[in-house]
Amino acid sequence: MKKIILILFLIVSQFVFGQSPTKQGRINLNGNLFYMTQGTVDPNNNLDIFLFNPQFGYFIFDNLSVNISIDYTYETFRERSSTKYGIGPSIRYYFDIERIKPYLSIGYSYLGEITTSYGYTDKFPSQELLLSGGLDYFITNNVALETIISYRITTVEEPLYSTAEDIYIPYNKKGNTFLIGLGINIFL
Repeated sequence: MKKIILILFLIVSQFVFGQSPTKQGRINLNGNLFYMTQGTVDPNNNLDIFLFNPQFGYFIFDNLSVNISIDYTYETFRERSSTKYGIGPSIRYYFDIERIKPYLSIGYSYLGEITTSYGYTDKFPSQELLLSGGLDYFITNNVALETIISYRITTVEEPLYSTAEDIYIPYNKKGNTFLIGLGINIFL
């Protein structure tokens, strides 16, 4: 009886875990951590950025997944700190090579930003367009180490005070960020 259960387990596990990890209907969970610090002679001018980006994806076709991404970023510079949090969709396409699968991805995030500067706190909405690519190196059939190169185009809507009209007017500030990171990708 034990042999039959073992054989059935092996057959079922080969069916479940033997599939290509990027086949239609599969689910993947991944996340990336980024940390950057830029030091200067004056420690009060150091820039520190921490970014955490978990994602949940579903393969709608072989090698093509749609994803929901959660973003969290914390930055400090001089007397200013900023926390961004948001959510957004992305799509990712994998090129089908044996154990190494290169990919390209495009995504969008809507973010809220809370900034504290010299004792004052402000809240701003922002948006990001994300272009990224990288490699997934499969260490097992369902787990891959992931490298990522990401380019983020950010638009922040900050109010500017107009002394002539005594009102705040919206001002869109744009910025670009280039990031390199590592992560883990789990395919279920």
